[in-house]
Amino acid sequence: MDANNNVIILTQRNKGVSTDTVLAVHSSSCGMMAHMSARLYISPVVFALLIILSGSGHSTGEYWSMESFVDDNSGETIAWLRQQSVDSIPAESGTETVYPVMGFQCSPGTDPNIRLRIDWRRFIASFNTEVGFRVDGGKPLWLKLGVGPKNKVTMSKSSADVRKLLQQLSNAATVELEVAPYSEPSVFVDFDISTFSSAFTVFRESCQ
Repeated sequence: MDANNNVIILTQRNKGVSTDTVLAVHSSSCGMMAHMSARLYISPVVFALLIILSGSGHSTGEYWSMESFVDDNSGETIAWLRQQSVDSIPAESGTETVYPVMGFQCSPGTDPNIRLRIDWRRFIASFNTEVGFRVDGGKPLWLKLGVGPKNKVTMSKSSADVRKLLQQLSNAATVELEVAPYSEPSVFVDFDISTFSSAFTVFRESCQ
């Protein structure tokens, strides 16, 4: 733990193993860094970087996690930096709530370009849809995103859009996402991105 109560834990997970082995723990008052003894994208080992904010008492939105996995369809290794939302949104049933997950992905060693991925954990649309990103209560940035096969995930369609968003997220504290599920009113959900810049630096290095 550092002066800012930030702890970084680097763990290794093998397929079929339910427990993690701690590879390294590192914290620095000058910023968050993680030093890997092996490349992140080596398969079948899965590395997870958990940045745990010990000062938070909430069950969601406490940390950014980073993991690497092999895509079953393409065979590519995917690195994924993600965070669960602070609050929830109504599920399509209207009787339950879900916590969306916002994250960024890349394919280390294959495609270092960074992609946005939002898993809403509920039906959103069956075709391209617009999502608004309101950073620190400012004017929203609207991006047209593609929709995954199960209609619950929205994904970036261009690197230029991702760069615009990353510019706004840098050094910000919060971002509110807005989306209008098909034939429903807009829903809003908040993310705590106060540690995003530090976490993203580690993630970006793993994409190369």
